[in-house]
Amino acid sequence: MIKNNQLDSVDLKLFYDKTYSDGYKKVFTKYVNGKDTSETNNILGDTVDWKGKKVLDFGCGPGITAKLLSEKGAIVHGMDFSKNAISVADKLTSQKLSFSEGSIDDIKDKYDIILSIGTIEHMESPEYAIKKFSEHLNPCGRIILTCPNWTNTGGYIQIALYYLFNLKITLSDLYFFSPYDFEEFASKFGMKLEKWFTFDHSL
Repeated sequence: MIKNNQLDSVDLKLFYDKTYSDGYKKVFTKYVNGKDTSETNNILGDTVDWKGKKVLDFGCGPGITAKLLSEKGAIVHGMDFSKNAISVADKLTSQKLSFSEGSIDDIKDKYDIILSIGTIEHMESPEYAIKKFSEHLNPCGRIILTCPNWTNTGGYIQIALYYLFNLKITLSDLYFFSPYDFEEFASKFGMKLEKWFTFDHSL
């Protein structure tokens, strides 16, 4: 796990509030002509049987994943530290869907599944976040995380440029992870890493 010293959490809150205020589909590269081209939600939909599961989507953004999982039968609460993201998400309506603005310490309930999609790399203390997630799981609960994998040719080149020339290689990542970091997290907090895999985005 490598700390990105070019950013801090205050910068990120301002960045995401502005992003969701200006129009997030213009900023996030997974959107092409306003359509979501990410494989993440397609893979998530088949990962577990969501029906009846109590789910926390932490770092839910505009609520796209939360809405998808609620349509698959999960009872989903989405939480994000950006008030502008929650303003967008609140426009989604479903009896199985709710949202609130908050940080990691604002989690109160226990859940069958806690997911955090493309957010752990933005958190000021990822290890603390995973610890908190583990404390809010029901027995036999699961944590599902996604993040960029830098252990590939492109990642190695960019990390080298970061170290050699202080090149800004990301707009919002506070940390750079390898898959092995998550093996260490699981071991430290008495969890079992059930599976991990990588996939290439469409872009």
